[in-house]
Amino acid sequence: MSLKTLPAILIACCAAAALSPAHAGDKQVAFHYKAAELKTAASLQALYTRIHSRANDLCVERHMRPLYLRRLEAACSRDLVEDFIAGIGNRRLDRLHAAEQDRRIAAAY
Repeated sequence: MSLKTLPAILIACCAAAALSPAHAGDKQVAFHYKAAELKTAASLQALYTRIHSRANDLCVERHMRPLYLRRLEAACSRDLVEDFIAGIGNRRLDRLHAAEQDRRIAAAY
């Protein structure tokens, strides 16, 4: 490791700590929903979209960022979505999330 790479490593480590999925900055985050949002396929899809939006709002900066920080932000958002969905504990939402992940993987190839 050279002295040139040390600052980049320190920045990446600090950014990873700041983007912890259990916290957004120094705040603990929660996701609020209503039981009615779990009843129909349309409301479930809307809830799923809202979960992703909330995770992105908490993890992703809206200005130009270096690639390594964008990757950390994407990982934070993915982890936060997982935490929100696990916290809700609804099988239909779990299946929707699994299907969406499969669709994204298939689209990547």
